[in-house]
Amino acid sequence: MNDIQEAKLIVEKPTQAQQLMNLASEAELFRGDDSTDYGRFKEQGHFETWPLKSNPFKDWLRRGFYQIHHKPPGSQALQDAIGMLEAQTKETKKVFIRVGQLDNKIYLDLANPKWQVVEVSAEGWSVINNPPVVFRRTKGMMALPLPAKGDIEELRRFLNVDDDSWRLVKAYLAGCLNPSTPYPILIVYGEPGSAKSTLAWTLKSLIDPTLAPLRSAPKEERDLVISATNGWVMSYDNLSFMTQWLSDAFCRLSTGGGLATRSLYKDAEEQIFDVRRPVMFTCVTQVAGQSDLLDRSITISLEAIPDDERLEEKVFLERFSEVKPQILGGLLDSTSRALRETFILPKLPRMADFAIWAARGSNESMAFMNAYELNQAERNEMALDFSPIAKPLMELVEGVSWEGTAEELLDQLSGRVEDKVRKAKYWPNNARALSGQLTRVAPNLRAVGITIKKKRTNKQRVLLISYISEETVTQSDANDGRHPILSNEEEESIRYNRKTPSLPSLPSLEECQHTSFIETEYGERCANPNCQIFKEQL
Repeated sequence: MNDIQEAKLIVEKPTQAQQLMNLASEAELFRGDDSTDYGRFKEQGHFETWPLKSNPFKDWLRRGFYQIHHKPPGSQALQDAIGMLEAQTKETKKVFIRVGQLDNKIYLDLANPKWQVVEVSAEGWSVINNPPVVFRRTKGMMALPLPAKGDIEELRRFLNVDDDSWRLVKAYLAGCLNPSTPYPILIVYGEPGSAKSTLAWTLKSLIDPTLAPLRSAPKEERDLVISATNGWVMSYDNLSFMTQWLSDAFCRLSTGGGLATRSLYKDAEEQIFDVRRPVMFTCVTQVAGQSDLLDRSITISLEAIPDDERLEEKVFLERFSEVKPQILGGLLDSTSRALRETFILPKLPRMADFAIWAARGSNESMAFMNAYELNQAERNEMALDFSPIAKPLMELVEGVSWEGTAEELLDQLSGRVEDKVRKAKYWPNNARALSGQLTRVAPNLRAVGITIKKKRTNKQRVLLISYISEETVTQSDANDGRHPILSNEEEESIRYNRKTPSLPSLPSLEECQHTSFIETEYGERCANPNCQIFKEQL
């Protein structure tokens, strides 16, 4: 062999990067809907999916290279190969985290070492090894147990909730397993010692266990984006205040919408994340007063647990772990029922898709709807309590209608509040600010029989505010006729309780100590849930 032939052989010998790319041809390469390039490969009898730049994918390439050449590849060769593989990725696929859906089936990633997944259909559920949907794993994800035949009612004894709250908790869990509908925000509040954190931890561990299950409030939207892209259930513990940006972000997570943040190391480049996630948080007092947040929420108030009924944490965890597979199996049964059953509501509530799904999966559908309607009325009253204009407006139109301009309405409302309130920064100081507050609180006013309509005359815009009596609202909500899935006897035993919330009353300064305050969209108000005094009034 002459020098020319030897040189030709050297030139034609594949580089390490090329050899690594040849090994990668055994994997399925694609780009996820999150713009990340992934590789799906077989490992010890099962399939795994990892980003091309992740250590698990690189380790898979390193092992394959070592088995052939009995030496590891160079770091630069590995980096070059990954870069070329990313450039060649063309196929796109939807990638799920923890919960996925295809056609009329729902999939739950158990996140165990075998990459097993639960497939739920209208016929039932089963554990499978090679699902038709793609799941990704993130740091901190923990495995769920293999589900077993059981009953979700086993969960009740681990939670400090009353009957209606228990129905709402089951509905929230059912909603967490449906990736195609908006998710209500679960707000759990109560005094210290009421097991708020225990409830939140228990619910999250049943669906999406992680190393850090309960987090503190995010400081900025970037923190929320990172959590939402790396987990399924967003859970926060002991929130002491609710800023407007966080309230807005929770609303977008609940019903879907873009969360924006700057790209790391690229301040001029903005990334938009369109994610929808279940959210829950705990608080001692009700910190959420924004009407749009409450409109998307389920609120649960817990009572303190008597000392003789408390359990040591070790005992609680042992007992819960023993029945967790059966509880998960019962939740999956409910999910299968929701895929199988139908449920028709005579009137659609807020978050209707969630409500219908939860009712379909429940074995006491109308009892759940009754609890949901009552909870909605309580949340509506909370929103009215937090609005500075709601009470004077309700007093203004009680039993009558009112017509006039926004400027005239502001004068009327200002005359019904104290001077301290008029001078506070949360009070609207012009017609435009009043219109903004009216828009926010309009759905809550409608729920108590007050409608606001706008019309334009030749000279100006006019507001027409009408009052509908409680009897009229109740009759309208009843919608005439019985529910199609219930017999007469069943409907008579479980009736919608659609009472209009009473007019919220403003306590006097002497009735509260005003020791702590929380931030709302209208300013800082007393943290006492029964007090509406704002800090500037003091």
